[in-house]
Amino acid sequence: MESLINFNADLLLYNSSKNHHEGADEAGKFYHRNLVMFSNLNQIPVSGNDRIFILMGGTHTAFFMDFLKRSPKFKTVNTFEYLK
Repeated sequence: MESLINFNADLLLYNSSKNHHEGADEAGKFYHRNLVMFSNLNQIPVSGNDRIFILMGGTHTAFFMDFLKRSPKFKTVNTFEYLK
């Protein structure tokens, strides 16, 4: 997962022109989008018995896994435990 963050987000940080930070600006937009998505997830009312399945691309998943690890509200489980 870490490589997806490096490839798709951090790589942008190396792209800029003199006295400008275009890559950092784009990386910031991408990170902001992930924060908005996670904020939306946090607005869903859940109980202790609820399960949430999120399907998204690899880079968004990499960021979400970091967010979820730090969240006291959610616990991640292996999806294959539910798929037969």
